[in-house]
Amino acid sequence: MNDARLLRIRRSLFASTIVLSTLAAVPTAADTPAPEEGKSPVDYARQIKPLLAKHCARCHGPDKQKSDLRVDSVKALLAGGKVGPAVIPGQAEKSPLVQAILGTSNEIVAMPPIGEGKPLSNEQAALIRRWIDEGAKFPGDETK
Repeated sequence: MNDARLLRIRRSLFASTIVLSTLAAVPTAADTPAPEEGKSPVDYARQIKPLLAKHCARCHGPDKQKSDLRVDSVKALLAGGKVGPAVIPGQAEKSPLVQAILGTSNEIVAMPPIGEGKPLSNEQAALIRRWIDEGAKFPGDETK
């Protein structure tokens, strides 16, 4: 085999490896856990969006975006802010939103900052974690 042909084969194998490794990192429906036994899936529009609007949108909403983060739509949560996407579907513990709510990160300030509001209850934080672990599903008609 000549050198040029070997080089093309190596490049092709390298490109295939990159594509396959990238695809392997994308979560699929099989990677998303089912709702907790006996519980219906968390409803973003009914349960999560109002919670974020009440507790977070004052500093992370349409009028003000501390850390360049908006929480008033899933599109904004997925786009994120200064630390990247705020929500990583299927991975609540790795999601900066959860890390901020629980205060579990050395890089992300716990929310809300001391003196700027009441923290979410354990039940509210658990609901957001469950929504993210279920895949952070949201209605397709959300346009923001």
